[in-house]
Parts: sequence; structure tokens; C-alpha cells
Amino acid sequence: MKKKCVMSLLLVVLTDLVITGCGKQEVMPTEEFNAGVVMKESTETEENTTVIQTDFVLAEDEFIMPIDERSVYHQLENPSWDYYHENATQELTQQTVFLEKLSETANGISDVNQWASTYNLDFQGMSYADENYFYDTYGDNAWDAYELFLVECNGEGREITLDFSNYSYANDFAEADKDYVFQRIIWAKADNGVLYVATGHYTYAESSPHTGYITAIDLADFHVIWKTAPLTCNSLSFEVIGDAIVCGYGFTAEDDFLYILDKKTGMIQESIPLKTAADYIYPALTGKNNSQ
Repeated sequence: MKKKCVMSLLLVVLTDLVITGCGKQEVMPTEEFNAGVVMKESTETEENTTVIQTDFVLAEDEFIMPIDERSVYHQLENPSWDYYHENATQELTQQTVFLEKLSETANGISDVNQWASTYNLDFQGMSYADENYFYDTYGDNAWDAYELFLVECNGEGREITLDFSNYSYANDFAEADKDYVFQRIIWAKADNGVLYVATGHYTYAESSPHTGYITAIDLADFHVIWKTAPLTCNSLSFEVIGDAIVCGYGFTAEDDFLYILDKKTGMIQESIPLKTAADYIYPALTGKNNSQ
């Protein structure tokens, strides 16, 4: 029998509630892509050789991805707007990660900023880096991000661009609300060769009920292993812990939950009701008073 692992998590809610456990997340600084670049094009014939050279400098917010054998571009398939697993007979595995509530205290929005500063926490979001990858997103604007860009921190430094445009609009959204139901990339995290990506929109579920997913992608060939049922994750981050993924879903006039997902199948192992939706989920803080 597998040993049970009881974890404490920190949830940050940007409305009127903070639920704390104990833990700290280190967020590495975003790499700045700002450099002088020389572009050269040469054409040769038997009679002469011509070299055309153009010098320019990238602006701070511009980045040109080098194209070589280490660069990969892949448009991701969307296998279903409902739950999907590549093995149709896949069954839920035994739960090994459990959460324990340590405190729950009402607060104002300004209290959240002060509390985050006290514990030296950054509000999670793209771009960021961990021990595996640098992560960033691209789109027409910050709220329409449909491309996920990864750079390997180890190995060959492979650069991967995954196109999630097939995830942008479900097939049952309310036409009158089209401007609000674009499903963007919210958060991503790689673990043991699998990339987990949260996608969804930020309006009422009734405007487009097929939203709020985590998709598991095999980084070897970029095929989809599983995709959660809708309305599973719209928290601005999630955590991969052992055999589980901890995420949250909720919205105004909708039920709010913290979910523990089976990392192998994407199925929900446990639903924990919340008074209001969790926006950020951090690993447990240690060695500090977290009674806020």
C-alpha cells in the first residue's frame, strides 16, 4: 500500500479571503531578451559574391526566436471539449496526497499585497522559470495568449513553441459574449517529461461552459495524454505535488472548489469547498508564522 502524503498549501485569493498553509515558492527573474543583432544574407555565383548586411537593435519588449535544429513549433491537437484520456479504459488511481486546512481568515484586497510582501512571495504568472524550463506566452495581447514558449534550462537548450489556437473557442459559447470567452493559456508546469497546461476564459461559465481545463502533454512527441473535465481549473496557478496536481476553480455566482487531481489521469480525486475561489496556489511555507 502506498504511503499517504499530507501536504499543506497556501492559497491566495484576490477578493476577500486568504487561506494559508506553510511554504515558499521561488520565482526566478525573467530573462531579458535585449541585444544587438547582425543579420547577414549572402548570394554567390561563379562571377561574383554579394553580401548584404543589416544592423539593428531589438527593443526591450521584442524577441526573435532563433530558427535552428533545436527549435520546435507544434500546433497542439484538442481531442475533446469533455474529459479525455488516450487510454479510454483508464481508471482513477489511489489518492496519495491530502490537504490539511491550517487557517482561514477574511481580509481586504490591500491585506493580500501586504501579506505577500511579508513572506517574500511574487504573484505567479507568465513569464517565469523553474529548474526545468523558462516559460512564456504570446498572443495578440496578454489576455489572448495562445502560444506557449519554452526554453530548456538543461540539455541542449531546446526551444519549443506550442500553438493552442485549437483551444481558443469552445463550440457552445454564447455568440453575444464572444469578446469575453477566448480561452487563453493561464499557467504551465513541466514535471518528469510531461507538460501540464491550464487554459480557460475569465467570465461566467454560462457564457461558455466548456472552459477551465488542465491538459497533460508528452514532451517527447507533444501528443495529448489527458485533458480534464471542464470547470476544473481557472486558478492563476496550480501545483504538481507527488502523484497529484492541486488546482482551483470558481467564479462569481458559481461554486468554488480546490481540487486534487490524479496526475496520471487528470481525474478529480478530491473536491474541497471554498468560501471564495483561490487565485494562487503555493507550496507550503516553512519556519514562519503564517496565521494571516
